[in-house]
Amino acid sequence: MAFVAFAVGPEPVLSSVTGAAMNNSELDVTTLPPKIASGLADGFGFRVAAMQPIDPGVVHTNRVTRLVSDDGRRAILKQYFRDDRMRLEREFGGLSFLADRSFENVPRPWLKDDETYSAVYDFVPGETRPAESLRVTDVRRLADFSVRFARFGPSDLPFDPGPAIGSAFSRSDEITQILRRAQLFASFVAKRGADAGTAEFNATRDPASIVADLVVRATRGMGRDSLEARAGREEWRLTTSDFAPHNLIWHGATFCAIDFEYFGWDRPFGHVAYFIAADTALDLTDAARAAFISRYAEGMRLDALGRRELDTSILMAHVMWAAVHLTAMTPPKIDSKRFGTSAFDLDAHLADQRAKFERRVVLIGALLDSARR
Repeated sequence: MAFVAFAVGPEPVLSSVTGAAMNNSELDVTTLPPKIASGLADGFGFRVAAMQPIDPGVVHTNRVTRLVSDDGRRAILKQYFRDDRMRLEREFGGLSFLADRSFENVPRPWLKDDETYSAVYDFVPGETRPAESLRVTDVRRLADFSVRFARFGPSDLPFDPGPAIGSAFSRSDEITQILRRAQLFASFVAKRGADAGTAEFNATRDPASIVADLVVRATRGMGRDSLEARAGREEWRLTTSDFAPHNLIWHGATFCAIDFEYFGWDRPFGHVAYFIAADTALDLTDAARAAFISRYAEGMRLDALGRRELDTSILMAHVMWAAVHLTAMTPPKIDSKRFGTSAFDLDAHLADQRAKFERRVVLIGALLDSARR
């Protein structure tokens, strides 16, 4: 999940991820990784006097702690879940690159410790806002940010972050990823590892088949050449794969985009397609959604063909999310949420993912019906 930015002086005790009350418990400062403690003291004159765990208010993957120095400054310690996604390397490397370019609206990285798989970042004062509260002026700022972000290609970076998590460089690859996710869920249930509610959901709904049908409907009319066409390296663009309302910290009219753990390359439009299709973006107003897409298309100077490709990318991102809701009910994903969420409620999480899957299927159906008219 996210981290948050550096401020001097007293501030409201808010979670910078949700605006909710911060966990009032204090952690023992001696548990701070030694390399982090010495790096902060030697490099920043930041001697940690207090540590406060942050509860983002949503199920999350990593542990986030607010650090308070003996002179009142703030910073964020982020302890990453270890898996094959290179979360620390992607986020710290990506934000370091953007900081070197004086890129606005992102936090600054301070230091990292590979041994404990943790890093320190700016503390960003503010709060997240629900999608339905974002105004047209807000989303236009987000679109302008996305246009600036899209300017970076492979020749601009001093390192290669590799493909972003969830990236696909052809429609065929995208379809393969979607179907693989759905099959992972079906295989998990078939091994009788699912709880009763999820097993009943699978038996009555057959969600893997629903996802497969959505793929067929979403790609109907696309020729083989179109499905197999691969984006050349010169077309690749950066994405965080998680640019969404829950990862935007607002302070007045300004925002800070956080959570770059999936940072890497994707096809054009991946970054914005996942914003529109993100779980926490579904409640954007129609006006805000249209304003974001229009502003981005204008900034990128998209022609009619480009607009159609953007619309297709958004549709396919929704289908991908339907499959994501299924894999979120499998053990590897549950384990990562348990690591970051101290009060993780498994039953509530599973019920939530089943409900979100159903909502997503209805939404995709409406988009497909609209496209046919």
